[in-house]
Amino acid sequence: MGVWRTVGGRRIFIKDGQDLESAMIESGKFDKIINKNKLKKELKEALEYNPIHYKIKNVAKEYFDKAKPNQGKITKDDNFKDNEHKHEKDVIQFIHSKFGGDFHHIQEIDQTEGKKYPDFKWNDKKWEIKKASSKSTIDSNLRKAINQVNKNGGVVLEIQKNILDADILTMVEYRMLRSGKNIDCIIIVNNHIIGILRK
Repeated sequence: MGVWRTVGGRRIFIKDGQDLESAMIESGKFDKIINKNKLKKELKEALEYNPIHYKIKNVAKEYFDKAKPNQGKITKDDNFKDNEHKHEKDVIQFIHSKFGGDFHHIQEIDQTEGKKYPDFKWNDKKWEIKKASSKSTIDSNLRKAINQVNKNGGVVLEIQKNILDADILTMVEYRMLRSGKNIDCIIIVNNHIIGILRK
């Protein structure tokens, strides 16, 4: 049971006890509007952090201003092993859904040469994905990731949250300063971007 309503020139069915927003989402007729509003909210929250050091900039606005969600291709190396990279695939799909662009999965270990490569390329720049669950792992994993991309790209740092957002961003900032390399770092907590920092 429920009722039909016209919202913004679109007919949608609202079930008994269902709120308007969830009915709009369920209809699939408002995806662009809903995604745009979510991006605006996420941008506002991501912009709240002001870097402590002048060499670090919060570039969230730049990313969101240029965003073309879900546009662009996602490709992979011929020898890419899907079953070994579920987490990387999920993260890339998340970033693609936010900003769009051309993504390429890299089989990060070359079996013949024994070399380690970054996880993926985004618009031809190298990116590495790292997880962290404590202050110490934020520092060590970010250090390894920065060395991996070697000045040409960035790091996606995914936090399993038990730390305050401000503490996370401050730690990322100090590690970026100590690295001596110029990169971007996208910080994700619980599928939510809390900041994008650049050195």
